[in-house]
Amino acid sequence: MTVMKVYHVVNPDHLQSILDNGIKRTSRGDKGDDQLIAQTDVFLDDRCPVALVRQGVSRSNNLYAYFSFEDKIVDITDGAVTSINEFISGTSQKIIELVVDPRRCYVSDLDTYDSLKRAIEGSSDSGKLDELAASYWRKLTPLESFSLGMIDRPEIMITYDIEPSSVRLVD
Repeated sequence: MTVMKVYHVVNPDHLQSILDNGIKRTSRGDKGDDQLIAQTDVFLDDRCPVALVRQGVSRSNNLYAYFSFEDKIVDITDGAVTSINEFISGTSQKIIELVVDPRRCYVSDLDTYDSLKRAIEGSSDSGKLDELAASYWRKLTPLESFSLGMIDRPEIMITYDIEPSSVRLVD
């Protein structure tokens, strides 16, 4: 089986529990309390294609990670490519490395996600919202087929729980 390393940002208070127990998909993380994100996720999940649902894809119930290659990471905030060490030095959170099965992960387009989120916030008409949701799901790419540059701000969606043996603290 081919595996891949991706990176996940965690609250330092949760680090030991994650190292001991892994990460469960039901954990919404630090952004879980943001009502607009939760609303956007539910909207997308209600329109998720059946084939993706069968693969475990869910905005509300997947883990998220940063795409990486060599010793670089793609920042989800702006798509900038930076060294992992630079990324770590720029955050007060802890960074963990996850070893994942790329056949069970997808890459989403955060620019399309943010467009939908803004449209929901602005109460756009339902036709426009449905169009944006359909565009989001069409752009979803299996991680095993993804390469840098396909999506400007990629975000890895992990469709399964991560065991402690697949988690490592990055110092």
